[in-house]
Amino acid sequence: MFKKVLVFLTFLALPTQVIAAESATFNSKITIKPDASLLIKETITYQTTIPRHGIYRYIPTKNQNGVKLISITDDKNRPYKFSRIWQNDNLAFKIGDADVTFTGQKTYVITYQVKY
Repeated sequence: MFKKVLVFLTFLALPTQVIAAESATFNSKITIKPDASLLIKETITYQTTIPRHGIYRYIPTKNQNGVKLISITDDKNRPYKFSRIWQNDNLAFKIGDADVTFTGQKTYVITYQVKY
């Protein structure tokens, strides 16, 4: 028993490594338009302690032409760099700058229209 307590106390005394943390919150506002299309505004707040270039946003769709991007901005309406990728029935937006990394918090506001 004494040996188990000693081992436990030894682990408590060892220096600890800070574990990198990432988290995100996701909010969306969906408006049904008169033509039955959907206007979607997503706000993603992303927090990281690991240097990142940006995020990927995957939108499941079978019809690549059914999603019309309106804008990708920060919370102050400044545009982000992005590229589109079509991947396995997903339209993906790769959002961020390949030459710049960040840590901390970023907010992404993605507005698009979906037609069926």
